[in-house]
Amino acid sequence: MSRLVPPAIIIYYSKYSPFVRIYIGACGIGLGHAGQMLCVAQEMKGDEILFSSYNRAVAYLRKEGHEVFESPAIGWRETDGAPDATLTLIGVVPSMFQSLRQIKAEVGAIRKFRPDIVLSDGRYSTIVAARRCRVPFALVTHQISFRFPEMPFRGLWERSTTRLNCIYLSDKRILIPDMPPPDSICSASMRLKGELDIEYVGFVVRPLPEALPFPQEAKRRLGFGDGPLVYAAISGSTTKLVESLAGGLKKTGLDSLIVLGKPDGKDMREDGKVKVVPWLEERALALRAADVIITRGGHRTLSEIAMHGKPALVVPQPSQPEQDINAEGFEALGSCIVLREETLDASKVASSVGKLIDDSAYRNKAKALAGRAAKLDGAKNIAQIARKLDRA
Repeated sequence: MSRLVPPAIIIYYSKYSPFVRIYIGACGIGLGHAGQMLCVAQEMKGDEILFSSYNRAVAYLRKEGHEVFESPAIGWRETDGAPDATLTLIGVVPSMFQSLRQIKAEVGAIRKFRPDIVLSDGRYSTIVAARRCRVPFALVTHQISFRFPEMPFRGLWERSTTRLNCIYLSDKRILIPDMPPPDSICSASMRLKGELDIEYVGFVVRPLPEALPFPQEAKRRLGFGDGPLVYAAISGSTTKLVESLAGGLKKTGLDSLIVLGKPDGKDMREDGKVKVVPWLEERALALRAADVIITRGGHRTLSEIAMHGKPALVVPQPSQPEQDINAEGFEALGSCIVLREETLDASKVASSVGKLIDDSAYRNKAKALAGRAAKLDGAKNIAQIARKLDRA
């Protein structure tokens, strides 16, 4: 049975110990937020960490060996299995009640754990709870302004939600897991209305590329030869998208690995040099091995691609405005091609991959970005800032 530690001892521990007790709230929509905070947790070895999340992220974090408080879930509404920003916004009233449940649960977990600091990755409920419990906190996010392309009166909704978001965040410490402009992927999501306490800390990626085998060795470990390799990491994929990718990659004649992002999936097949698998545990090895990467527009995955210095083909998930913004920002850096899923076919896949392989401009810009990104370690910087919050 665990025992509560007297507050006086906690204060003494926090002030004089090199270690801290940290409560990390990670958004449970997808696995990107949880994966990002796992990178930060690696930089805080020796500290006592309690994660808080929901949905699939809970099992993911526990699998990585962390203690997790499972809070009430908040999620996107979906259409045909894909997140629908419009339906989510329409359902904001019932979502508010669920948010209140989540805040109440977070307050209880924080009071029981008695952390020195609180980090929130994309979760406002966590910072509301931290303030209520009077614990120093910081928010990690790559999105302040919003886009609602399918909403009536789109401009009014976008301006209003961005303004309200900036007012709410005006007195909070905000850490952006991205490079400072002009190298920022999420710059279009940071069109601020007013002054905020923000800091670009760098991409949050682990393991770092230099900690992995050389690309040729990584290819061999994955079962491929020394020739060019295309790695496609496509979550939320429809059968049509998978077939278009497989058909296009077959046309290129290149070794290709398509990963569907389904841990419990059964779809595994090979067609010539194209291999389709439901899940890949050695994800970092594939990033290191690939010559071209095909992906969605998730911020964390684009950060990893940037750190590895690889040219990319980006296919944002439909009805995910955030992914559109990230894809546009990444495309502006010159190392990727963006295709829309609605118009994608095998021929476009083949020609785009061929261009990324043959045109050295994409490789050169990708490598140059990786060189600049290597100078700013987001995971280490967030860990250092968190510890300073405790000492403040």
